[in-house]
Amino acid sequence: MSNSITNHIEPILEIDNLSISFFTRLREIPAVMDFSCSMKPGEALGLVGESGCGKSTVALGVMQDLGVNGRIVEGTIKFKGQNLNDMSSRELQKIRGSEIAMIYQEPMASLNPSMRIAQQLMEVPSIHEGLSKTDAYQRALEVVNDVKLPDPERILNSYPHQLSGGMKMRLSLARSLVLDPKYILLDEPLSAVDELTREVLQEELHSMWTRDKFTAILVTHNIAEAVYLSNRVVVMSPRPGKITDIIDIPFKKRTPDIRSKPQFSKLVNDIAGKLRTWK
Repeated sequence: MSNSITNHIEPILEIDNLSISFFTRLREIPAVMDFSCSMKPGEALGLVGESGCGKSTVALGVMQDLGVNGRIVEGTIKFKGQNLNDMSSRELQKIRGSEIAMIYQEPMASLNPSMRIAQQLMEVPSIHEGLSKTDAYQRALEVVNDVKLPDPERILNSYPHQLSGGMKMRLSLARSLVLDPKYILLDEPLSAVDELTREVLQEELHSMWTRDKFTAILVTHNIAEAVYLSNRVVVMSPRPGKITDIIDIPFKKRTPDIRSKPQFSKLVNDIAGKLRTWK
């Protein structure tokens, strides 16, 4: 199969021939090579592959957040037709959060342990949209309700350390949704919760995606999760990560019982088999 995803509808994201490396004083370490895809609005794309294959690096490349040692050495990333590689730090700051958001593997990466949840959720619309304190609090209350946290006012008055891992993950999601971004990158967002909570959160993520119609890249080691939440699943080779296959997911509706369907199991097993060829 071709290592590009082609959409005839005008895409929201176009990644063309992307190669990313990390540099030490002694050498260049290629992380991702020749990664190409495009995504139309409202599509969810799953990235699967073994640890270290560059899945998260692709997501960080879209965010233009590769740290001091990471660099895009070839290719382009266009969001709504604009090349993100050519944007200034100030231009990128304007679209981060408001247009593109990222949910990290560790919820505390996006939550400040020394601030109450209300302050953290309120500061984003206050800074980006100039909302008053009252309106920002109302927005915070709305997104906490959206991610189905009980007793939202108590949650808003809490510090992160007072909440469970599942609650922190929901709040990380709430923080990313507070500005209603059009594109969300999810980097192993459910890896830190137990299996039962994981399945519940998968259903809630799918419900929000169906309701809000945002476009998403889901980075995950969990193949069943990728099949459940994605329209297409991209299989990546070991580092340097290249696209080796793209699988269309045929399900139009996702309900919990779909996981027990033979077609679902076959897709999971087929993708697992493609990954095993690299072992």
